[in-house]
Amino acid sequence: MRRVFNESGIRDGVKRVGIVITDGNANDMPTAVDEAQGAQDEGIHMYVVGVSSDANSTFLQHLSSEPRTLNQTYFLIEDYSHLSATVRGVLNVICETQTRVYSII
Repeated sequence: MRRVFNESGIRDGVKRVGIVITDGNANDMPTAVDEAQGAQDEGIHMYVVGVSSDANSTFLQHLSSEPRTLNQTYFLIEDYSHLSATVRGVLNVICETQTRVYSII
């Protein structure tokens, strides 16, 4: 994630936003949380969508940026049939706090 923003020529002063879509369980949770925190430390505001009824909400909270609030910085859905609507909801949240969305990777 951090490499994408560093290498893609994002302009100075433009808000950096990352959206992670996950099943909500990692093979290596400490590394995933460290990477997300590293991205946040570099100014990337992280939003997370957990897709599974078994998603670990505590894990999703740790990946997301402050305030780490359900349906604000992290989102839970049961299956991929709800993904499109949820991503639109995430973009609505982002656009309330950002002036422009430049790209979705």
